[in-house]
Amino acid sequence: NPPGAGEETAYAQYQLIRIAEAKEDWNEVRGRYDSLRAKSPDNAYLARGSILAARARDRQGDTVGALELLTSGITQHGKQWRDPDLPRLLTAYHELYERANGRDELLHRLRNFPGPIPDPLRAWLLVGVVETLESAAEISSVYAILESDFDPRELDSPILLKLASWFVSNDVLDRATSSYRIIVEERPDDPERNPARVALARALMKAHAGSDLEEAYDLLMAAGQEVTEPTWVESVALETARAQVLRKRWAQAEADWRKYVSTPEWAQARAEANYELARCIDMQDRKDEALQQYTVTYVQYEGHIEWSSRAFLRAALMLEEAGERRKAFAVLDDMMNRLGTLSHPYVNRARTLHRRWQQDASFAPEGKRS
Repeated sequence: NPPGAGEETAYAQYQLIRIAEAKEDWNEVRGRYDSLRAKSPDNAYLARGSILAARARDRQGDTVGALELLTSGITQHGKQWRDPDLPRLLTAYHELYERANGRDELLHRLRNFPGPIPDPLRAWLLVGVVETLESAAEISSVYAILESDFDPRELDSPILLKLASWFVSNDVLDRATSSYRIIVEERPDDPERNPARVALARALMKAHAGSDLEEAYDLLMAAGQEVTEPTWVESVALETARAQVLRKRWAQAEADWRKYVSTPEWAQARAEANYELARCIDMQDRKDEALQQYTVTYVQYEGHIEWSSRAFLRAALMLEEAGERRKAFAVLDDMMNRLGTLSHPYVNRARTLHRRWQQDASFAPEGKRS
């Protein structure tokens, strides 16, 4: 970030530390950090400089000294909420401690961190425990502590986002939405506001209520006007298209999915986008065009069974509805040849239909009848 007023000298010194680190000149890193600390002991770049200095100590074989330096910074920055340097320092500490001592020792350390533990530091240490644990039950027990022991309005936004996501995964949507709303409605300048808008929209869409869907769409429109990072631009476009489908705005949804499909760099959900584009066309009663798009989906994205199986089955049913029974059977037969050994709701449904059609002379040619 650019320097604030009065921070220009500290910023310049920090940039010199970064240059030295890029050159792997560890003595220079440490020397410039010591100079930065001596000249500006309270500057906004000292914590970030200490992370690079700790890395230099570690590279020179002084891992204990590196951890001590990070511990000192964590203790200093763990006293107040909304201190962006605290998670930075903890991330560096987490990585170095685990590499030096292993995962089990890291967990013990996070649960028994030295010195007084103010609430902001305690909350972030619990997040570190969550990110280290592998057992879902143990992770849930830590989230339960975050829920019970802290006022959600105090929690830093990244922690609140994690807690809300845990609520969503456990279908506690009211707690999830109330957590997201704290960021969206009460923290207008928070860098996590747009991620919270998108996450809140997803939670509301999961509820599928009419008013919730309208709010979800409005949230996505607001986020879309502000996000610029390519991954978030794609995510907002994707969720907006999904919202339009849930709102049954088929023409608008078609336009959104068509934009997604025609943007080559968007790759999060191409199989879904192709299928949903076909469905939007289908729902507007343009059957020939829809059939063509369903075919594109199952040919190009056969391995994406969630979407190829739906496209196969719908294409077969469309042909059957149009009286093209032999063609309908041929599509279903092709589906069974490609996907028939898999267990999936749409494949299972198609398998049952395939067996029935095999017994009907109007569907199956002689050689295909059971």
